[in-house]
Amino acid sequence: MAYFDPSKKSILLLDASPVELRAVLTQGDRVISYASKALSSVERREALAIAWGCHHFRMYLLGSHFKVETDHKLLLSIFNSSTSQASARIENWHLKL
Repeated sequence: MAYFDPSKKSILLLDASPVELRAVLTQGDRVISYASKALSSVERREALAIAWGCHHFRMYLLGSHFKVETDHKLLLSIFNSSTSQASARIENWHLKL
């Protein structure tokens, strides 16, 4: 693990399983921090991983450009399209991001 450097580009790696969320904040090939969260039955959605990960690491990410990586292809179309019709909950997360 390494110290956070605000001058370097950050990458937030996210993954969601049916029972937990995982996030890793990296800069280059160095890990800055790991995080995980167990999910309740209501929270078991992949888009929650992006919102939760960005919120959890907000002190590092606010005011800087960073990249979010996920293996969920449906989310790419939801978050990258300006015309997609997502649920109200996902729209709320999108606005917060």
